[in-house]
Amino acid sequence: MIRTSVIMLTRNNGRTLDEVMAAIFGQRTSDEIEVVHIDSSSTDDTRTVASRYPCRRYQIPARNFSHSATRNYAASVSRGEFVVYVSADATPTGPGWLERLIAPMQDPTVAGVYGRQVPRPNANVVEAYFLQRTYGAERQLKRLGSDRRMGLGDLFFSNVTSAIRKSVWERHPFDERLHMSEDQGWARDVLRAGHALVYEPAAAVLHSHNYTFTKLFRRNFDSGHSLAVLLRGEDINFLSYGAGYLARELTDFARAGHARHLPYLALYEIVRTAGFFLGRNATHLPPPARRWCSDYTLYWDHLDAHAAPSASRITVEQAR
Repeated sequence: MIRTSVIMLTRNNGRTLDEVMAAIFGQRTSDEIEVVHIDSSSTDDTRTVASRYPCRRYQIPARNFSHSATRNYAASVSRGEFVVYVSADATPTGPGWLERLIAPMQDPTVAGVYGRQVPRPNANVVEAYFLQRTYGAERQLKRLGSDRRMGLGDLFFSNVTSAIRKSVWERHPFDERLHMSEDQGWARDVLRAGHALVYEPAAAVLHSHNYTFTKLFRRNFDSGHSLAVLLRGEDINFLSYGAGYLARELTDFARAGHARHLPYLALYEIVRTAGFFLGRNATHLPPPARRWCSDYTLYWDHLDAHAAPSASRITVEQAR
């Protein structure tokens, strides 16, 4: 009986996929697992690389992809008690990654677990700082208090490397109104339903990005918009949170002797902040502007047509 389904979503990930797949199939586990590979019409050698491994493979049109709907589709075709998501550029750091990610599920109140992201050796100094600060060495158990109030820290959950209990997903699928931050939307829903979440730093992957400033802007534009949808009606002061993070970042950089990086840091944070706050107000921008600002132009096409991508509309071109 399959206990764990590992989900791999790809789009032109040929450069990193072999390393990640080899690490997945090299896991030390006594349980039967399956790997479900869903590719969004890659044009590089992604499918060739994936064909070297015993996966259940599905092919969907790129226009049908969304972070929430495609993950819902993947969970729906999975056969395991637990559904594990891992990004195609996130390499497990050792053969115990999967068992450590699943272990907290022994507590039946735990709905999901997410692991640590360790910057790759070539990560730029700002990206490395963010990951080291965000993904610390201390294990965390998250539950809502009796007042049911929720902060940004409670919401944090990452599908870069995560495990969710399928029975909980069946009651709380990913919110398909979101084109990003589907993992944080899911965290909101399951915490409100009384479940717990765990951050397990022992389940680590190598994962980082050295974004261009254009890519950084667009990614934060999309993040800002998705969080605006997700947190509509919540009393969260993003300006205060961002200012506090920046103050700590500047202090830590100065103490670490990174003064020469401060000009780059300043530009990085200006670009990131501009993207985020424009994204939070994206619906007030003219359609051509928000399409330029976003990495997900098809999302805006669907939104303007009043039809966000959904799992029910995903067309499977090939399944074997």
